[in-house]
Amino acid sequence: MVLPWIVQDAAREGNLAAVQEYLADADRDPDELGEDGTHLLWNACVGRNESRRQDVVRFLLMRGASPNALCHRREADPVAEVGPLTPLHAVLMNTRPQSKHMLKLSTLLVDAGADPMLLVDESAFSDRFQSSAFGFLLYHGYWNFAIRQSYELLVLFLRAGASNESLTSKGALKERRHLKACLNIAQPEANQAKMRKCLDLIDAILAAGGTWRQYCLVPHKRLLRLRSLVARGRASPGPSTPPVVAQLFALPNGVLWSVLEHWAATR
Repeated sequence: MVLPWIVQDAAREGNLAAVQEYLADADRDPDELGEDGTHLLWNACVGRNESRRQDVVRFLLMRGASPNALCHRREADPVAEVGPLTPLHAVLMNTRPQSKHMLKLSTLLVDAGADPMLLVDESAFSDRFQSSAFGFLLYHGYWNFAIRQSYELLVLFLRAGASNESLTSKGALKERRHLKACLNIAQPEANQAKMRKCLDLIDAILAAGGTWRQYCLVPHKRLLRLRSLVARGRASPGPSTPPVVAQLFALPNGVLWSVLEHWAATR
């Protein structure tokens, strides 16, 4: 079945009741495509009402819509065609930079399993890495760092890809150089500050080995090295050391590592 135009319009307008009514039939697929090649989640993500579309996106994800479902928007003029792209692309491309809803929508998608590292059709990009939502965010640094919550978006994407993406990849290193070059572009100081903050985070992750998890484990490893010094009598807890930290030094290695595994920084 082809997704009706009227339901696509309802999703774009943030009309939750109309979308719910259409999908009340359990046999209807939330990922079905309209004649233009787009699905309901894409239409909700590009909606004009940024506050109302969150409710539609949340409902569609709960109803089983795939957060990674690709769509290829077909147009009468082939030059105007878009895609195939992911819902995360839709959010990045169709939300005002200063809107708080970009991070909220992206978080909804990532929490539902959206992969910001998913590589799509690279024909519209200069290389494969840029075809992922994460690569798109980095590549458009000169624009994206006008985004109100650009640092939080970067962290969200890095955390989501911590187990399968390394910033040491050729494409990521290229985009890091691109971001650094963007610091020379005249722009508001607030944007420059956000860009420097993001670059500092990327450099810290690279220094730790290239992944978000490796970066988060740096303080763990520092604590283990300090504990080793204590065990060899080359250091000792001082009067300002919190008791809970001092107790860590007395734990067996395996127990201590289990404690550190639950440290919030690794999640």
